[in-house]
Amino acid sequence: MNSIKTIIKYELIRYFLSPLAYVYLVGFLLLSGSCAIYFGHFFMDGYASLWGLFDYQPWIYLLFIPGIAMRSWAEEFHTKSIVQILTVPVSVTDLVWGKFLASWIFAIIAILLTFPFWITVNILGNPDNTVIIIGYLGCFILAGAMLAISQTMSALTKSPVIALVLGVFVNLLFFWSGFEYVLFWARELFSDVIVDTIISFSFLAHFASLSRGLVELRDLVFFGSLIVFFNLITIAIISLKTKGSSGLISSSSVKHGVLVLMLLFIGFFGLNIIANNVLRQISYDFTEEKYLSLTQNTKNILRRLERPVIAKLYYSPILGQRNPEVRQIFDRIKLILKQYKTYANGKFDYKIYTPEFLDKDEDRALAEGLQPIPLIDINQNALFGLSLSDSLTNKAVIPFFSIERLPFLEQDLTTNIYKMHHKKKTIGILSSLPINGGVRQNDVMMRKWEILKYIEELYKVKIIEKPDDLNQQYDVLMMVHPYGLSEDVIEKIKKQPKVLLLMDVADDASRLYSPLGGQFITSDIFELADYWGIQFYDIGVAADFDNSITVDETINYRTNPSFTQDLLQFKVTADDFNPNHRTTYKLNNILFSSATMVMPKPGNDVLYFPLIKTSRNSSMLNVLLAKESKSPREVLQQYTPGNNVIVIAAEFLSNNPKNPFDVIAVGDTDFMYDAFWAKETKFLDLSYQTPIFDSANFIMNALDYLTENDDLISLRGKNAQRRPLYKVENMRKANMYRYKLKENDIFQAIDGAKQGLAEVIAKKNFEERGTFSSDELAVIGNIRTEIDHLRQQLSTLKLNANRDIEQLEVKVKFFNIYFVALIIIFIVLLTNLNYKKRTAVLCNIKEFFIIDHQTGKLAAWVAIIAALAFFSIYMENKNSISEYEGQPVFKDFSSKINDISLIKLKNSRTSLTFKKESGIWILEEYPNIPVYQERIRRFLIALNNMTFYEKKSDKIADMKYFGFSSLKNENSPTIEVGLYNNANQEIENFEIGWYDMDLGRGSKAAFIRLKNQFQVWEADADFYDLSLDRNAWTYSSLWNLRFGRLISCNQITDNIKVMNIAKILLNVYYQSISENIKGKKLANLEISAEHNNLVDLVFYQSDDGKYYVQYEFLKAPNGKHIEFFEKYVRGKYLEISKETWEKIKNDITRTK
Repeated sequence: MNSIKTIIKYELIRYFLSPLAYVYLVGFLLLSGSCAIYFGHFFMDGYASLWGLFDYQPWIYLLFIPGIAMRSWAEEFHTKSIVQILTVPVSVTDLVWGKFLASWIFAIIAILLTFPFWITVNILGNPDNTVIIIGYLGCFILAGAMLAISQTMSALTKSPVIALVLGVFVNLLFFWSGFEYVLFWARELFSDVIVDTIISFSFLAHFASLSRGLVELRDLVFFGSLIVFFNLITIAIISLKTKGSSGLISSSSVKHGVLVLMLLFIGFFGLNIIANNVLRQISYDFTEEKYLSLTQNTKNILRRLERPVIAKLYYSPILGQRNPEVRQIFDRIKLILKQYKTYANGKFDYKIYTPEFLDKDEDRALAEGLQPIPLIDINQNALFGLSLSDSLTNKAVIPFFSIERLPFLEQDLTTNIYKMHHKKKTIGILSSLPINGGVRQNDVMMRKWEILKYIEELYKVKIIEKPDDLNQQYDVLMMVHPYGLSEDVIEKIKKQPKVLLLMDVADDASRLYSPLGGQFITSDIFELADYWGIQFYDIGVAADFDNSITVDETINYRTNPSFTQDLLQFKVTADDFNPNHRTTYKLNNILFSSATMVMPKPGNDVLYFPLIKTSRNSSMLNVLLAKESKSPREVLQQYTPGNNVIVIAAEFLSNNPKNPFDVIAVGDTDFMYDAFWAKETKFLDLSYQTPIFDSANFIMNALDYLTENDDLISLRGKNAQRRPLYKVENMRKANMYRYKLKENDIFQAIDGAKQGLAEVIAKKNFEERGTFSSDELAVIGNIRTEIDHLRQQLSTLKLNANRDIEQLEVKVKFFNIYFVALIIIFIVLLTNLNYKKRTAVLCNIKEFFIIDHQTGKLAAWVAIIAALAFFSIYMENKNSISEYEGQPVFKDFSSKINDISLIKLKNSRTSLTFKKESGIWILEEYPNIPVYQERIRRFLIALNNMTFYEKKSDKIADMKYFGFSSLKNENSPTIEVGLYNNANQEIENFEIGWYDMDLGRGSKAAFIRLKNQFQVWEADADFYDLSLDRNAWTYSSLWNLRFGRLISCNQITDNIKVMNIAKILLNVYYQSISENIKGKKLANLEISAEHNNLVDLVFYQSDDGKYYVQYEFLKAPNGKHIEFFEKYVRGKYLEISKETWEKIKNDITRTK
């Protein structure tokens, strides 16, 4: 033993003095971390387990382990140091075991250095650490087995490379023995017994159970015997190659050596065949939920069988040939049947049939009720099901084993066996919901709820339809959403000692999923509440933030996909069930909707046992949120985070011998409806439900508990507990909550802006106009800008919503992939770079940079090649679109914008020239008419923000498609734009064609053509309206929306009359402005407008027959637009047409 310790120490020193060891360590850690994070979807799946790490370990070992062992003996033979080693007074056996154990320790160290993953899952979640420990032990044992094989391969050759290749290949053989696509050929050549034996030598099959937390004695025997077997072979090989003797090799004869190897081979395979057939039942399930082994209930049911039970498994091999997953299911069923037989004490047996087309086995299977699977291409049926029968006439059948129900295999088998001998008790069901299906009002056919089918399998069910049905005392009375109970019915219910009570404040299921629809009705048990001591909180509904589900409330996926948390629909998890109550101790999750609280009434003599509760981050909200079907976003607004736990299911047990009762009360009924707990799958003539949540298990457990029958309770809910990275999940939900609150504020602002837009459109439609006025276009422009700004805020908010999770993900990746590897590299560098070595390195660096003529030529060629490489990368990734897309049309325009003092707009019919004087823009063609200053500023801002979007044609023949043609053409849509400074020097000049194209979400585009160019560009620019009608650019209408809405006219406030006046004033224009006129006053129109503006419009007729209007401001104008307008028109007369006067005169008359 001391010699082995010495060898281990020596070999370990050799490992860690070799740079190759550190390369292996760093490579292994980087590969393991990357596989777990990226291929194992560690962070994306969000589970607190190391399955993603363990699943890839065997494949990483396939490269890593043979590399560790490849030099152990091959190098000794290659350098002939084996001769010196054998002169040391140490046996070959000690040498082999010493080298093996040293390499195994090195491998274990490498595996242990993946510890950051273990730390991570414990920080972010609540993993099953026992399973992780067993998983690591499985990794150690697998590494040892693969090292033993690799060391044997190293002993066979003098070349480490050949040893590496042989080690990979032989280990791969033990991998392949578990692959179905390899076993397919074995099944064609050998019987199932031989194929099962081949599978029993698969590394993957044995490691898979260990990595999940199940330790079978046969796994330990397999790996242990393999390690011993291959080390003994290594000892024999070295003894034979060195002409010596050691241990089992008592002669240097090759024939003797071959005989020993054959005996070892037979012994190894024989031992494992025995272990696979005899020891498979000896195992221990280390998982917290014990979901990998048969439950104690199953074992008890099998041991207590009254009569023998025979199982007939029908399996068509062609199904496994076409789908290897089906073959794996078959192997699992075969294994579980073998386990059933072991525990049944001779009262359970099974046989496997492989029916052929039209043979007797197929006929009998069909007669027993199995579902045939048609194989269309070969025109025959296949079978995969099971029939059960006892020594009497009781039968049960599983028509077809589906992949979806594989997790419930034990539950299905045991339940079918159990119900053949089970004496059914009676359940009375009093329900206002259509739980039994059938024809209801309006001749609508309702399906029977799936949960009732579960109940009927194990109980006699009596649907209570009239009061007399309650005269019988039931084993359990099940009340579903009771209301409107008569006094007679209430008195009879009091006589029922065991009750399962399901109440609801808003029964979503019957309303949402029933074709009848209808209103919400709240459950009411009247004086039964006092009798049982139950307080049903019917004015509130539970909102559970931590358990809430994510729902899609998107209206338009193209514009704004929206997902949010529905607080009223929440999924309670294993932590929310009472672990000490038989009804709930094995349940994992239930989805509730609009549930409420059930509590004991003060002063009642009852024992109260909570069964199901919400998470701590819950609150009670107003029940109207559920009854009025408020959206999840609206519910989220009403929610205030709290530190409240709400009990939604509890047991109420009488403490009064005179009034004995046992009631399990639940504050929800929706969880029982099919769509809330199961997924329906249809297969040919069959339709079956696959449970997603434990709703049915809870109901069945409650009934079993009340009837004092525990036979199947521990079987239900048997599954691996979902262990999420709860800290990440809570961060995501908290981010969603904060985001939704802010998003709601932004959406309200957007809705307000859209409402303003709707009002402008409604005004235009009311006035029966085909186009918008200039002031309306200005309003539309402002609204668009506001909406774009709000959308940008929303976009930024979305980008930042999960920033903390993204940062955490980066930290997790770094910590688990690079952290330990970098520490190893740092330690190696720090250890090796001492002072003398640093001096030597500096000297070597100086020698390194001594360049002669030949080296210079080589460096030049390398530099040219490198330059060409970079140039090729540049050319490959060069994108002509990126060169212009998003680039400003006018560079440095922002620095020139203040120099612009003259703007010329010209089309084929007219032109407008705007000139800036003393900071005010005026229209040269109509200098007396005030110009919209904001309109000019928006136009210049649009030019400043204009960017290239797409490059279009530059052919003259194509110009017509973009709205470009000669201005000599009277119908040309082209607009020429010129911008000049004070010295009349041109700053920019370009043409605009069509200018109202939609770029999505309100953005607009225009076709432009720069000066002296035919190239057409589509530019991202919103010009709103480029009409060269002077009215679109000036305050030329008699009233402008910028001045405010009209409130009254001549003190008349009638909306219709005021709107008619406004309709005229907004759409008639004055023609010119005069300083003085001679004439008579015709009428006046006193206008009261928003912002406390009071204006009197006085109408005149001049001596020459023209009509004018004069503005008299009765109060100082309030508002920048009306103030600007007042400065222009103060004391002046604005000429209007005779037609305009006639329209106004008629409406003025109506207001008197």
